[in-house]
Amino acid sequence: MVIFEPPLYHPTVMLRASWLRGAGLKYDPNSRHAEDYHLWEKAVRQTVVSNVGEVLVRYRRHGGQVSQRHAGEQRARTRDVRLRQIVALGLQPSPDDLDLHDYIAVQGLQTDVQSLRRVRAWLEELAAANRSARRYPEPAFSRLLAERMYRISSASTAVSLPGVCTVFGGSPLAASLRPVPASLARLVAVRLIPSRVLRASMLLRGAARARLRIPS
Repeated sequence: MVIFEPPLYHPTVMLRASWLRGAGLKYDPNSRHAEDYHLWEKAVRQTVVSNVGEVLVRYRRHGGQVSQRHAGEQRARTRDVRLRQIVALGLQPSPDDLDLHDYIAVQGLQTDVQSLRRVRAWLEELAAANRSARRYPEPAFSRLLAERMYRISSASTAVSLPGVCTVFGGSPLAASLRPVPASLARLVAVRLIPSRVLRASMLLRGAARARLRIPS
């Protein structure tokens, strides 16, 4: 969802240049090194964008790319795009709120229970603001927020398992990931079962589904 990050990966995009010109959309020089994020932020307000569920591009990371050479400026311009969208929801975030939003956007890991509660409170505030502003479609928006909270919760190994389940399961956003008991069970499994075992289990399940042609 565009409130956290670009909804499209720039090298993969296909569109009609005539549509961009007709919509008056182009790179903004004030969003240097985050021009694509700013462009898609404006585009999604005028048309429908979608991602194909298939890997079609291989992206190479290296020390000479923009995100490495101009990381500081890119983070600042990316923050500007996120701020505009938060304000459009009717919120006036503090610098601490923006720091937290950036943390959630990159799905920061290893947080304490107090920070996890702050993550939950901020995501619930975004959900409430969207219910009033109706800027993003529901229930997709609430589900996105719930998924962010789930990922951060599952990775917060510094927080006790009961604490994680209480913070995540007690949020009204958790209902967006139905069924809630299954989400909590998976959260427990992620914390208790070694990651290599979980990955092997998922690979085996995927192979079995492919052989039996069972839809996901």
